[in-house]
Amino acid sequence: MTLATHTIIGIGLATLLPPGPWQPVAVFGLALAGHYASDMIPHWDYIPPFLVIDEENKLNTRMIGGGKFVAGLLMVGAEFLLGALVGIVIFFDPSQMTIPVLLASVVGSILPDVLQPLYYIFRREPFTSIQKFHDFFHADRRLREQVGGIICQAIVVLIFVAVVLNLR
Repeated sequence: MTLATHTIIGIGLATLLPPGPWQPVAVFGLALAGHYASDMIPHWDYIPPFLVIDEENKLNTRMIGGGKFVAGLLMVGAEFLLGALVGIVIFFDPSQMTIPVLLASVVGSILPDVLQPLYYIFRREPFTSIQKFHDFFHADRRLREQVGGIICQAIVVLIFVAVVLNLR
């Protein structure tokens, strides 16, 4: 899933827990679990220009620097911000969710993807185990078509939003 999808799901999940002093920690865990659960759905992922994917062995994927790194960082950042804004507009209610809870939901929802570059750079523990764990939850079947993949994620988000809004 894209960061936008993960972020919308993470913020939505945060609205399902009642307020309390433990809420940021619980929301972080729920959003993290939501990341792995949503990655199990067959989906499309765009490849940032700074990644060179090894289709035979995903653990051999590598990052490249220079202009492609900057362009990819801008692309990923913009896509993440879009998801955060959509999630906030749909779900954020200051009477029900504090800023620390919102931040916990966002960080938990994207953490596995944020840790991937650390694996690509260092390729040692604990990043190797974290990457293997993340790969374990990814759907074996990936959607290759960009338009179909975007539509699929939009449908997942719409269903998720409808369910969460109905549960609140």
